[in-house]
Amino acid sequence: MRIEAPFQVTTSQTMTQDVVLSEGTDHELKLHKNQPFTYGIFVLHNDPTQYTDPQSFLPERWESSNPLYKTPSGCPRHAKSYIPLSGGKRACLGKAWMEINHRVMLAVLLHQVKFEYVDQERLTVKQPFNFFVWDTPA
Repeated sequence: MRIEAPFQVTTSQTMTQDVVLSEGTDHELKLHKNQPFTYGIFVLHNDPTQYTDPQSFLPERWESSNPLYKTPSGCPRHAKSYIPLSGGKRACLGKAWMEINHRVMLAVLLHQVKFEYVDQERLTVKQPFNFFVWDTPA
């Protein structure tokens, strides 16, 4: 959802007050009260200041122990640098449905599929919790 977001821009929103973004820089932007605006999710999710090699599919970038988890300059990513379903009052209408759907699918999988370890050694060696299915890169 980061590389190919379902929607490339947000719905139009209207400023409720005057705001100056990046004040005092070469990129200063003034938004006036009652001015409509949208922001590009594609641009946000592919920002090279937030993601190393933004066009590449690198799942390890979401593991906090991986150097790709941070920005190319080594700082933590901005909290809103990834917003596939937006948030707050203007969150995607399908967000709640998607979250429920994932829970139901997980319950169905756990009920109907027999999972077993392929690597028996992993049963005896305690591994750190890893949210992702794939192994942590060496």
